Amino acid sequence: WGCYEAALLEGSLSPTARQVIKIDSQYLLDQGVKGAGAAGSVAWPDSRFRSGLVMGAVQSGKTASMLGLAAMSLDTGVDIVVVLAGTRIALWRQTYERLSEQLFAQKRGLLLPDPARMLKGEGDLGTPQSLFNLSTARVSRALREREPLVLVVMKHGQHIRAAAKMLHERAYRNLDALGRPLHILVLDDEADDGSILDASV
Repeated sequence: WGCYEAALLEGSLSPTARQVIKIDSQYLLDQGVKGAGAAGSVAWPDSRFRSGLVMGAVQSGKTASMLGLAAMSLDTGVDIVVVLAGTRIALWRQTYERLSEQLFAQKRGLLLPDPARMLKGEGDLGTPQSLFNLSTARVSRALREREPLVLVVMKHGQHIRAAAKMLHERAYRNLDALGRPLHILVLDDEADDGSILDASV
């Protein structure tokens, strides 16, 4: 949160707007992400899966609150944050750049795809499999050392499958060795009619 708050201070937001983002993010963390209590709490369903929806008007600061929630969640020990961002490359990159600048200014954690590839400007980014590729050893070390892993995934079937495959093969298969629960937060930025109506497909 400190990194994100510093980025907000450098922007053009008023003190009131920054305070609203902080209050919104804290509320979403307390009532949503941590709303069922600590790991193992009886309020958690047996599936260990919980979902929720946050609604807001156009240009009301939803993405700012989402990034604030991601920052606060990482501070509380969430291991992995997956941000589903945009159905088009331009929107996906826009969210990626914003998240990279505002949450990763201190270079703490792993951000996928790699910033060196994503922030180089226009051009071929490579295959989705190459964008979401980390070695098992690197993922294991990050989880062991509580180094956050953040994935910004375009809402496109191949990208989602590539990110999911990497997590299943490199993170989930090694949970026994980790010796503790793994906490993952999935955020859908711009959960608009298109993404919601296509969910059953």
